[in-house]
Amino acid sequence: MSKIHETLEFALALHRAGDLRQAADLYRGILKQAPSEANALRLLGVIEFQIGHFDEAERLLTRATKSQPKSADAQYFLGRLLLVKRARDRALAALMRCVELEPRHEAALVSIGGLLLEDGDGAAALARFEQALAANPRSLDAWCNKGKALRVLGRLDAAKAAFETALALEPDLAIAKAGLAELGAPEQASG
Repeated sequence: MSKIHETLEFALALHRAGDLRQAADLYRGILKQAPSEANALRLLGVIEFQIGHFDEAERLLTRATKSQPKSADAQYFLGRLLLVKRARDRALAALMRCVELEPRHEAALVSIGGLLLEDGDGAAALARFEQALAANPRSLDAWCNKGKALRVLGRLDAAKAAFETALALEPDLAIAKAGLAELGAPEQASG
């Protein structure tokens, strides 16, 4: 295992443990040695995103997508960041690229579906949420968003069932309870 790979693994462990400062320092050290190291670019970009340095995060994540054009995760994080920066069209393009690279990328599918739902295209949004559920049948975000899409489409019984499924997976899920309340349906007692 190379020194850079070992350092990257250690930095990632720190990152996952919440020690963002030390992880960022290690990622920066890697980038001094290997300026195009895609994983260090992406992960440092994620940290910059997490701490609210959006312009720096965009710069790093864009470099990561260029350094490793087949990285679905780099495209996903760039897309999420661009959503926060209200660059909707660029965000959608990055998220769509993510799904091209990894068709079962649950989080990207849910994000795309959310954008389609905002555009009023309930049918296309529903298709994305169903793709996300095919990738992960326990996705709370996908179930709740599926319920919203079904409500928009006027399929109220199916919307109720989607919110109830989310509650069966997570009985205290506020968004699912709110979805049922909007339908005028009492929430199901958890079993």
